[in-house]
Amino acid sequence: MRSSEKVAIVTGGSRNVGATIAEALLEDGFIVYICSRTLEELEKAKRQMKGVRIRQLDIRDGDGILAWVDEIFKETGRIDVLVNNAALTTPLGPIVDNDLDEWIQTLEVNLLGTLRFSKAVLRYMIQQKEGAIINLGGGGSAYPRADHSAYACSKAAIVRFTDTLAEEVREHNIRVNVLSPGKQYSKMRELDRDFGIPFPDEWDDREKVKALTRFLVTTTITGKFIHINDKYQLFTDEIMKSELYTLRRINP
Repeated sequence: MRSSEKVAIVTGGSRNVGATIAEALLEDGFIVYICSRTLEELEKAKRQMKGVRIRQLDIRDGDGILAWVDEIFKETGRIDVLVNNAALTTPLGPIVDNDLDEWIQTLEVNLLGTLRFSKAVLRYMIQQKEGAIINLGGGGSAYPRADHSAYACSKAAIVRFTDTLAEEVREHNIRVNVLSPGKQYSKMRELDRDFGIPFPDEWDDREKVKALTRFLVTTTITGKFIHINDKYQLFTDEIMKSELYTLRRINP
């Protein structure tokens, strides 16, 4: 069955920030597909989010990603939005003490998972001549973050991947941006707390994550790195064409 409804995919969409984004898209009438490695969490999300469609998937599985994206397109006839949210934060601690295999696994999930899913959906978005890809930023995207080297490096790489891809697909009317969700409760924050890093004094409003998601789905802006607390509603054409809200070397 082919549908005229908009279709979105959210990786790691079963809990916390991913679930918040999936909820926003469902509320706006999208057909929403989410994936996670954990079936129990997916089934819980399906009970809590009416209409969400689930798939157990490890985003290191390139063949599995291609098969699922093909299946979604065959079911709906379109793919409008991809949100690359799934991520790992470990290993924590000084680089000299980090397990190298665990460090590499975080790059495989965070960076290469984003790459694999983006390549898979772009085959259809380019045909449609329309689409939006939203990649998640995080702590370390734009500044050093001690004891989180794998996560920080992967997220900084995602920012550069984002603005590079934005230039490549601009002519196809496909927008690619980074959403920085601020201080949101998550499993990652729990791991930080267990490591000795306390929770923030105050969490950011999850409704701001929904608002920025809606903005990035509909905006013509592309190649930008936007935080939920930025005044993005006031962006001018001059800002859109400038290097503001991007990751750049600062020259004297």
